[in-house]
Amino acid sequence: MTGLTNFDMVTIFIFSQTCNICRSVLISGMAVSNEQARAAASVGRDLVSCACSDIASWFAAAARDLHHSLVPPVDLVLHAYKQDLKNVEALLGGPIQQAISSESGIDLVFDSLLDIITESEDLSSKISSLRDVTIKAGTLASVASDRIKDLGRQLENLKKHCNLKDAPLCDTINTYSLELKMKFNLILHQEQLLEMRSLGVENLTQAISTARQEFKSLPSAIMAQTTHVREDILRDVEIRRQAVHSSAKILSDIVRHLTSGLHAIARQLESGLDRVQRYEFARWIFMLACLITLGFVMLLILMAMLCGCGNAKNHGRRTLKVSAVWLCFTSLLLWGIVSAVFLISGHAEVYVCHALWDSPQYNTLTALLDRPSPLLGNNEGIFDAMFRELENITIDVSVKDMLRQVNPF
Repeated sequence: MTGLTNFDMVTIFIFSQTCNICRSVLISGMAVSNEQARAAASVGRDLVSCACSDIASWFAAAARDLHHSLVPPVDLVLHAYKQDLKNVEALLGGPIQQAISSESGIDLVFDSLLDIITESEDLSSKISSLRDVTIKAGTLASVASDRIKDLGRQLENLKKHCNLKDAPLCDTINTYSLELKMKFNLILHQEQLLEMRSLGVENLTQAISTARQEFKSLPSAIMAQTTHVREDILRDVEIRRQAVHSSAKILSDIVRHLTSGLHAIARQLESGLDRVQRYEFARWIFMLACLITLGFVMLLILMAMLCGCGNAKNHGRRTLKVSAVWLCFTSLLLWGIVSAVFLISGHAEVYVCHALWDSPQYNTLTALLDRPSPLLGNNEGIFDAMFRELENITIDVSVKDMLRQVNPF
């Protein structure tokens, strides 16, 4: 076994000091990186929690605004419809009646008909008086005719008893001229006078009164005739109101489901970050213990080499050589991992984000998340998977349209 020269001792000392310096630098780097990782994990946890809380608050505010902008106006419209349809007599019948009256002048027609009725009543009374007088005149004429006929018979008898001396005088008497020709029956049976007498003034008055009453009751008639139509309108508005309330309830369920999902994601991310942080802390403790143990062993070997105890120099030389080789490989591996992490994180935006976020078409995200998605089964999309637990809810919204609405620029 050959002894070590002073040069070898100096070399071993310098190498051991270099290893100690490297270990110190690595320990310092690990401490700094671990502190940065802990701070990043804490900031990331707070960021995710705040982001989820903000999104949940935005969902709740949006649902509340949509509810206030949909449900109360629909209820107000339904109430207004009910009130208007109840007051259809004043709101519809009255204007229609006024329009008919102004356009047709039916009030003037009714007044004119009343004047005609008054004149007709006067004419009918006069015709009745004429008939009464005619009947009396006919009776008197009949009596006079009978008396004239009796007088004619008496004159005929007188002519028969005339002597020859008075014959010329008797011949001058013409009994055929004693005939009363008064045609009162023609007056009594005149059709026009009969029609004028039976003009039906009372029926006409009743008809005009009925027509006037019907015209005045036109709003009530319109209200009665539109009962079924108004009921159909109210039923249709009620159905639409129920549909709006159902949509608002579904929207509330969706928001509640999304809010619970966001809080669940936040809790999962927080627990995951806590596990990562605990793992990093354990790794840090383990690596620190390994480095301290390795430093202690190297210190023992160095002290043994310096004091010249037994074959410590030969064992120390072999140990240092093997340690140098393993440190070299370990350093290359660690630097390779760090370089890969830097490369991936530095180019993730170029290789992943730009490929997915191909605004404004979003073809990649649409192909991955829209129905049918290659990432999901049963020909589902991302929204189907999100609202799978909710019953009777189908959202047929494209991811492209949603992203365009969220990010219009």
